[in-house]
Amino acid sequence: MKTYKGFALYDQSHITWLLVLACAAAAVLIAGRKGGKLRENLKTGTVLAALTGQLIVGTSRVLDGTYGLDTLPLHVCAFACYGSVLHRFASLKWGPWPRLTQIFFYPMLPGAVCALLSPDWTPYDVLSPVSIGAFLVHASIPTYILLSMEEGSIRPDIRKSWVPVIFIVLYAAVMLPFDLHFKMNYGFLQLPVPGSPLMLIADIFGTGRGYLVGYMLGYVFLMLLLYGVYYVVRAAARGRK
Repeated sequence: MKTYKGFALYDQSHITWLLVLACAAAAVLIAGRKGGKLRENLKTGTVLAALTGQLIVGTSRVLDGTYGLDTLPLHVCAFACYGSVLHRFASLKWGPWPRLTQIFFYPMLPGAVCALLSPDWTPYDVLSPVSIGAFLVHASIPTYILLSMEEGSIRPDIRKSWVPVIFIVLYAAVMLPFDLHFKMNYGFLQLPVPGSPLMLIADIFGTGRGYLVGYMLGYVFLMLLLYGVYYVVRAAARGRK
C-alpha cells in the first residue's frame, strides 16, 4: 500500500486549489450566461468532469491499495456526482424534475462546497490522483447546479423543501445501520470532518445519539437558511432590473 504525506487544511496548497477552482467555476458560469448551445455544452462538460474525477479517485485507490470498505462511493457527494450525470442526460429527454431537483439545491450544492472547504482527503498528497479527482468532483458539482439554476432546469422552491428532508431521512435510514455495523462514517453520520461546520454540532450535542439529533436539526436549519438566502438574492436581482 502506498503511503502519503498528505496536506493540511488551509495550507498554501489547499488555498491555491480553492482559488484556482473558484476562478475556473466563475469563468464557466460567466460564459454560461450567454445561454444557447454554449451553456448546454458547459453543463455537459461539468457533469463529465465530475464523473471523470470520481473515476480517477476510484481507480487510483484501487491501484495504490487504499480502496476498501471505508472508501466506497457512498457519501452524499458521490450521489450528487451520479445524480448530476443522470439529471443532465435524462432531462434532455424528459425535461426537468421540479421535485427531485430540490436535492441538488440542498444538500448537494452546499455539501460539495463544504467538502472543498474541509476536505476529508487530506491524508493524500495535494497533487495525488485522489486529491486531483476529489477536487475536480466537488468543484464540478456546484458549477453544474448553478448553471442549471441559471437556465431554470433546477428551480429552488421552499414549498418542495420536504424533498431534501425525505432524502436525508432515507439516506440515514440506509447508511446509519451500515456505518454502525461496519464502523464506517458515511454521510458523516457518526463523526464530523475535522475543521468542518459539523464540528460545532459535535461540540454542542456531543457524540452518539446527541450528535445525530444535532445533525438532523442542523440539516433542517441550514436548508431553511439557504432557501431564505436564495429568495433574498433573487428578489434583489429582480429589483435591479
